[in-house]
Amino acid sequence: MQQAQEIHSAAEARVIRQLVEAILFECLLVVEEECKVDGSMQFNIYGKSRVFSVEGRKRAFDRYSINIKSLKEVANNLDKDKEKTMLQKIVHELPGDEYMKSQLLKELEQTIVLSEYYKKIKNRRLLSYEELESAVIEGHPYHPCFKARTNFSLQDHQMYGPEYGHSFQLQWIAVEKEKAQLLAANEESFWRDELGESVLQQLQRMLRDKGGSVKNYIFFPVHPWQWKKLLSDQNMIQLLKKKEIIPLGQVGDRYRATQSVRTLWNETNNRKAFVKLPINMVNTSSQRTIPVHSIYSARAISTWLRTIIKSDEYLSVEARLSILEEYGGVVLKDSPEIQSYLLDQLNVIWRQSVSSCLEEGEKAIPFTAISLMEEDSRPFINDWINDYGVEAWIMQLINVAIVPTWHLLACHGIAVEAHAQNMILVHREGWPVRIILRDFHESIEYNEEFLLHPHNKPNFRDLHPFYKEAKDDEAYWMSSIEALRELLMDTLFVFNLSEFMMLIEHYYGVSESNQLSMVDSAIESHLARFPEMRRRHAAIGYKKGNIYAESLLAKKLHREKGEFRHVISNPFATL
Repeated sequence: MQQAQEIHSAAEARVIRQLVEAILFECLLVVEEECKVDGSMQFNIYGKSRVFSVEGRKRAFDRYSINIKSLKEVANNLDKDKEKTMLQKIVHELPGDEYMKSQLLKELEQTIVLSEYYKKIKNRRLLSYEELESAVIEGHPYHPCFKARTNFSLQDHQMYGPEYGHSFQLQWIAVEKEKAQLLAANEESFWRDELGESVLQQLQRMLRDKGGSVKNYIFFPVHPWQWKKLLSDQNMIQLLKKKEIIPLGQVGDRYRATQSVRTLWNETNNRKAFVKLPINMVNTSSQRTIPVHSIYSARAISTWLRTIIKSDEYLSVEARLSILEEYGGVVLKDSPEIQSYLLDQLNVIWRQSVSSCLEEGEKAIPFTAISLMEEDSRPFINDWINDYGVEAWIMQLINVAIVPTWHLLACHGIAVEAHAQNMILVHREGWPVRIILRDFHESIEYNEEFLLHPHNKPNFRDLHPFYKEAKDDEAYWMSSIEALRELLMDTLFVFNLSEFMMLIEHYYGVSESNQLSMVDSAIESHLARFPEMRRRHAAIGYKKGNIYAESLLAKKLHREKGEFRHVISNPFATL
């Protein structure tokens, strides 16, 4: 038999395409490859009951690109499944227990539904950085559950997703001081700086009206969606009855969701802090709550990275690398009255805004934007490429984005999670000049022996009890240098730059292999300038033939936690 595709919308086609590409990349099913006369490939994918075929190509880092229109079911030993959609058939063939597959299917179907609803913007190239953060609605270019948002209704999607540009105020509560902690240098000045005098007085008045006092309570912002969900929680109901937590209302500045949904930018004043709030939903492969211990370490990590950058003349003066510092937070304390599961669901981080870090004449875009297509069927960066030339622009991007990030690892021994959402590209009239990195409280790694100055690192074990018990590879400290290479290469190359390279090859004719050669050349030139780094660079194993990549889809198919990764071929090995 050979059954034609059963795909009914662009959103469904994209979800199925990314699902099949992930299956191929992570080797989740047996695949037979056939080379066609025109140089393309046909992949025959063998499940337990069905066989599918699809045409496409294998790319750098063993990533795959398929032609979704060529997807067919070519064999089937099941009699009664004519009513199943193509998506249901593919998920059925995956490894894993039936419950996990059913959960995956729900997230995939939710992604399709939510992808259909968004406000179209004709020309995103004209938007400010913050507006663009909300307008990058495409989601993860690899993960098939790129808009799953479990427990989000369509109304929630429209109110609190970035797709409609809706703004809202934060829900404010007051928590007894013995049950909460403000992580900031000075409580009084912190609230005055963040809220302004009038909003601070309004909250104080609302607290007094409900029988509380600033002497006994700490103010606490909550995402309004999260607060609505928590109101039905039995532990929360008891805390409210005893006035251990007092709800105050939605007041203050208005915020909008960024592409990450749980991080919000200040629409009232875009120079004020981004606010990162936990949302008890699953999107892509993670629950979007915030581990409470990571908030205790956020300020310490920001200070550590700022000190390292300032001490390094290349990073601070030439590359002008910046970070968005995570300088404040509020957390619930572990106590008998508060169930431990609430600790990760009710906390907050304040992070520097991008606009506050820009110099005169500079503009910024999320790094995700360099791989976007616009309504005019041209890449987002098309005018810049035409103005400066494709190879010159690529080389400049490599020098200002990849080389400083690699220097941070090779010279100082710190790997950052450099996926596209964590990088901001700063430019002057489209010419890349530097990058800004962000989101460190959960996503840096180091190996004690590989740190250039190990005595300068934060004393994490004193910051929170979690770190006292944490073993190697459970927090920030890794047991091997290889883990650092895996984090940086996985995020920066395998799941980030690979999307950009594919776009450049398709629209401007510069092959992936040539772009990788440009990366290699830039790193070699940097090592020639800083020969003292060569030994440390070699220890990273940057050109090792086979390296690990994270298996993001496989992670969705297993109940147990742990490392999910697979071996891929490293194209830098042959350069």
